[in-house]
Amino acid sequence: MATESHFTFPNPHEPTKPFSIVPLSGVVKLTQSNYLNWQLQIEAILDGLDLYKFLDGSHPAPAAFINNTATPPTKTSAALWSTLKSTFALASHGHVKQLKDRLRSTVKGTLSVTEFMNNIKIVVDLLASIGHSVSVEDVTDHILRGLDETFKPVIDGFNARDNPIAFDELHEKLLQHELHLKTTHQITLGPTTTLTAQAKPNKPKPRPSTQSQWASPPSNTSWSVSPQQQYTSRSTGQGP
Repeated sequence: MATESHFTFPNPHEPTKPFSIVPLSGVVKLTQSNYLNWQLQIEAILDGLDLYKFLDGSHPAPAAFINNTATPPTKTSAALWSTLKSTFALASHGHVKQLKDRLRSTVKGTLSVTEFMNNIKIVVDLLASIGHSVSVEDVTDHILRGLDETFKPVIDGFNARDNPIAFDELHEKLLQHELHLKTTHQITLGPTTTLTAQAKPNKPKPRPSTQSQWASPPSNTSWSVSPQQQYTSRSTGQGP
């Protein structure tokens, strides 16, 4: 019988307990680096179908009905789950060192606060999935070391705290400071642009010609007569 979430088929040994086939097409493919995410998805599906109890050992394993196999058998689901964990979750010393180096070298740079902290969280989760959890204090230290000088007031405030700060709270505080920096930058750019426009020199107007401004008026014949000539003319015109 088929349902939307899984399929069942008869169990010849216990007819009242049919076998279930769960489609896992929506689950991420298991790799060496995503075991934690894969595990969480599988556990959620099996828990919803009331099957997870067979993995964690809290419920006795049902009777086996496969009598022969070409490969070394894994006797129970719990044993198979344990084998997967030992294969994928327990990493080599070199892989652990590589992840820790990656955590130390992660910086904000040109990334947004959210992008930067997501990069930190990915590495922290990978380390946790292979049995090397990072403490809250160490995660905070890695985040603060990866910030630039524009976050110095916030960094100083966090360093002065006596108690550790949760990842989500730290994320919120850094987002607020990032928004403050953007707002301040926009306000600073506004007056500068206005002043630049006002200070732009105007195109000089042409000055009037000096020659035309100070040119002498047209000559007059009466002004060209010297005083001596005027006196002589008056003396000649007088009678005896």
